[in-house]
Amino acid sequence: MTQLEKEDLTLCPNLGKETGCDDQELVIPLSPLSLMMEITNAAGLEVTYQYDDLVFVSHNLFIYKFTETGRKVDIFFNKDCEADAEQRLMKTLLVAAEDKGITLSKQGHYTLSETDEENISINFLEDS
Repeated sequence: MTQLEKEDLTLCPNLGKETGCDDQELVIPLSPLSLMMEITNAAGLEVTYQYDDLVFVSHNLFIYKFTETGRKVDIFFNKDCEADAEQRLMKTLLVAAEDKGITLSKQGHYTLSETDEENISINFLEDS
């Protein structure tokens, strides 16, 4: 069972004698995936696949990797992505992420390889 923190869900805040619960809006925070989808859409791209802590964008352009720190997300670009395109995308993504309160951190590149008919292997190549 998941426990919610006070900040996770706010029901009927600041109720006074003249105020009822119907007057208040239910506030539910967006999930990290929802936030990353909004950030990605702001760059004119789309989230195409999510697996565990990895989010694939535009099939294989780059990958978001969620960290244990709630509002920090790592980004790895496909090794085949052109440097100019990578810089333009990163600039746009950083602005969109900042607007959503997310710290986006470029960690390096990655390559994909097939291990068999149903599985792929991701090799992360961190920048030094």
